[in-house]
Amino acid sequence: MPLSAFGSDLFTAGCAVLLLTDLRSLARPDAVRLSAAFGLTAAGARLAARLASGDGINAAAIALGISRETARTQLRAVFAKTNTHRQAELATLVSRLRLLGKMTNP
Repeated sequence: MPLSAFGSDLFTAGCAVLLLTDLRSLARPDAVRLSAAFGLTAAGARLAARLASGDGINAAAIALGISRETARTQLRAVFAKTNTHRQAELATLVSRLRLLGKMTNP
């Protein structure tokens, strides 16, 4: 990631920052935090957490004990409340929330 003017003040000798993340150690996003952040129902937040962790819609539905159609209905509501349109966008948004939570609650 190229350094901005702010970053270059902190790292005067650097020209880039490399951020490494152990993908195996990432915990599933907290459904309670997702619910509070986006006004999701408990069911929608659980689905969003599963999808953001890499589950597909079928796997998430099975894990949550709901039908695929119920999951799709909940996903449409999640998309509307998070202003996203695809699962990849939702996962990116949730990962930002997760990083923000780590920065504010070390």
